[in-house]
Amino acid sequence: MARAPITPATLTWARQVSHLSIEDLAKALNVKPARVEEFEGGDARPTFRQLGLLAAKLDRPLGFFFAPPPERPDLSETADFRGRAHDEMPASLARETRRAEQHRDAMLDLGWGSDAHLDIGYIDWKSVAVRASELRARLGLTDAFVPPESQNSQVFNFWRGLLEGAGVLVFQATGISLDTFRGLSVHHTKLPMILVNGSDSPAGRTFTLFHEVAHLINRTSGLCVLRESVDV
Repeated sequence: MARAPITPATLTWARQVSHLSIEDLAKALNVKPARVEEFEGGDARPTFRQLGLLAAKLDRPLGFFFAPPPERPDLSETADFRGRAHDEMPASLARETRRAEQHRDAMLDLGWGSDAHLDIGYIDWKSVAVRASELRARLGLTDAFVPPESQNSQVFNFWRGLLEGAGVLVFQATGISLDTFRGLSVHHTKLPMILVNGSDSPAGRTFTLFHEVAHLINRTSGLCVLRESVDV
């Protein structure tokens, strides 16, 4: 049976960047974990069918596994997500975040966006009212403005469109439990990103949207979690 001459270190890199365990990958291939360890150690090679399953699970093109591993992860380490006490970003969320980064890279290549960002002052409890007024002005709104839409889903889409017009990319993830995350933000000087959970209610997504806008304005990073007893 033909075997695929993959680069073992590249397989290990892709699995670790995707936040997948050896057991997770073995389950996708319907093999024992020891077999995956052999693939990563160079003691065995996967069949081409197994390579297809690996590529699908790790969300990579087939040719990726024949090249040396990249020098650094292609998933931003500055992601900050509202969720419930995870030791690290779950694999499903890592995949969606990396896909969002790929969309951002493509939009930059096409010349979309500008160097403009939400350049207002730092937000804290003392300055929140002033900063809110500055943000409205940055978006071309008056302090008395309210969205004209009546449905919560329309309200979310209104704010999403307004923020994207200001150079903030907004993505919605699908197929991820709310217990995993509600939203995350990745700060970039050009085209910062917000990812919200499409499984959330429209009002919940709008709340998350502005929670993450505040993170982008403050250029903060790190893990932002909610306790099990709190579900705001």
